[in-house]
Amino acid sequence: MEKNMLKKFLGISIIAGILFLAIIFLFYDSDMDFNYIIPHRMLRLATIIVSGICIANSSIIFQTITNNHLLVPSVMGYEAIYLVWQSLLILLFGTASIPFLGSLGIFVSSTIIVLVYALALHKYIFPLCKGDMYTFLLFGFIISLVLITSSQIIQLSINPGEYSVLQGMIQTSFNRADITTLVITMTIATASIFIIKNSLRILDVIVLGEYHAKSLGVNYSSYLNLWLVIIAILTAISTSLIGLTAFIGIFISNLTYSLTNSAKHKHILPLASLLTILIFMITELLVEHFFNYKITVNILVNLVCGTYFFLILLFKKNHV
Repeated sequence: MEKNMLKKFLGISIIAGILFLAIIFLFYDSDMDFNYIIPHRMLRLATIIVSGICIANSSIIFQTITNNHLLVPSVMGYEAIYLVWQSLLILLFGTASIPFLGSLGIFVSSTIIVLVYALALHKYIFPLCKGDMYTFLLFGFIISLVLITSSQIIQLSINPGEYSVLQGMIQTSFNRADITTLVITMTIATASIFIIKNSLRILDVIVLGEYHAKSLGVNYSSYLNLWLVIIAILTAISTSLIGLTAFIGIFISNLTYSLTNSAKHKHILPLASLLTILIFMITELLVEHFFNYKITVNILVNLVCGTYFFLILLFKKNHV
């Protein structure tokens, strides 16, 4: 009973923190400009919320099916293929690709590229692994390294001016989305979250491992395929919406596990989503009002989360 009260108090506290930061985010230094500044900030706030939910759910579910708390979907190369695509756009079309495609065109094309890549992995690579998740992860890791190297080769052919534009396209940013992009993202994310919500008990069983899941009557292969598709969709839309996020998934998931001390996904997933939103809001406020845009959200998030990841590897080997 006491644990349930603590969990409720924790959840309420985080929600209160988010609401407080949201008010600051919307109205601080805005001159109460409801014609441009506040509507624009509302769009950014919605982007933070949607991307936070997508990243939290995809990271937690990926760790559930891999039974490893130090892995995130980017290990499969989803972010790497996004990086290659953005680099190719700049190489082939230069900075003209931005006004030509627009934010919606870049978002849609990036999402399609990531999903096609994920489908290719699922259709051609996964069957070769004969259901062995660890072999599949190894394939993904190797392909990810190849794609990152390919993007670096492409970037060497880009002139310095266009390279700086490319850096702006791949850094984590909540300023890219327009209302149309956000509506599309929210629709896809809502459908995915609905599927997840209706399968929370299955996730609780799958976390026990393949053998135990099958012995309890779960169609492990079918659900594994479903979760891989959901993860690919959530990762594709979050990456296309805000850019590369790297270590945030590891940081959020392990922090959530520590705070909830529970294996039930009905507790883990909502808290992870709230924590991701909270951290994104804190970093965005720091970048905007404290650092005055001298650093990016990507740098700040990766610094904190990368340090936490290092400490996990160093002191908490039991998390693996």
